[in-house]
Amino acid sequence: MSNEATLHSQDLAHHGHVEHGHGNGHDGHDHHHEETFISKYVFSMDHKMIAKQFLITGIIWAIIGAFFSVLFRLQLGYPDATFPWLESILGHWAEGGRITAEAYYALVTMHGTILVFFVLTAGFPVRSPTCSFPCR
Repeated sequence: MSNEATLHSQDLAHHGHVEHGHGNGHDGHDHHHEETFISKYVFSMDHKMIAKQFLITGIIWAIIGAFFSVLFRLQLGYPDATFPWLESILGHWAEGGRITAEAYYALVTMHGTILVFFVLTAGFPVRSPTCSFPCR
């Protein structure tokens, strides 16, 4: 160690600053704060956690889009049948257990929008030998 470094470390030790030998300049502040659920899972800056958030969000939206698909395909598959439980889910959109024409178009539109913008863009990996971007 040079003379200046020796004098500097003696001066730090004299003033209450103790070097721990690792030379990172943190002066013993090596503890980490406890992360809350919100800071760890909602406002995370970790790329692995963000990938999990994208995946979970995409799966949730896929379930919602699939549910809409089941509703309008059920009515399409059985046009003369009535489903009283639909009225409890859709309210006035399914009066008498039958989906109205406006509700049918709305369900089809919401289904398509959800699948294209919230599921397909949620980062599901594309495995193709002809990728124009790096595929891992």
